[in-house]
Amino acid sequence: MTRVYSQSQGKFIETGSAPTAQPIQNNVMAAQAGVDPNESLKTLFAGLIMSNPKQYSALNAVFEKLKKPEKTAAEIESEKKKQDSERIVTQLEDFYLNNKLYYGNNIKGFYGDALAPKVDPNSPASKYKALLESVRPYLAKAAGDSGNLAFQEQLQASKPFPTTRFNKKSAEDSFKEIRKKMGLPERNYETSSDSNRSLDSIGDKYGL
Repeated sequence: MTRVYSQSQGKFIETGSAPTAQPIQNNVMAAQAGVDPNESLKTLFAGLIMSNPKQYSALNAVFEKLKKPEKTAAEIESEKKKQDSERIVTQLEDFYLNNKLYYGNNIKGFYGDALAPKVDPNSPASKYKALLESVRPYLAKAAGDSGNLAFQEQLQASKPFPTTRFNKKSAEDSFKEIRKKMGLPERNYETSSDSNRSLDSIGDKYGL
């Protein structure tokens, strides 16, 4: 409501109508612009209360219903762990697929999986396996923290991850299944690129 002086009536009168959809629209627009919706609502309702002090209780009740609930510390930590898991899995995928480590179930695949780490530790296959062993405990713990104990046991045994014995399709299917069980978004491997995706970048980011 807005209070204005009416000369014809010789008194202040209220004009306009109580805000209904506009605060919600402002809230959505602020969220899309990257602004804290709660701050936008606070500013809006502060102005309304200043011009309508008698309506404080009613306006404050509306504000409490419209404001976005604050995230708990546990929710913030859970989101952070999920983001970290997403980055690790993505970089594992990129390193494996960009180096075309899907040799298949043949002599080359057997060599890359079983012998390369001992014979040639600097080969892409060896580096992938070493990297996998380094990040596996973190991913297993993340799965356990989210309550997926069965998948946690699989991760601890390295079972879900593709090896050099996989072909391209089975490797991609394996990564997709890992993403699904960890609650991560599905990825289109046909559009993946290797920009800034190296073993060194992974190690630097996670202190490996």
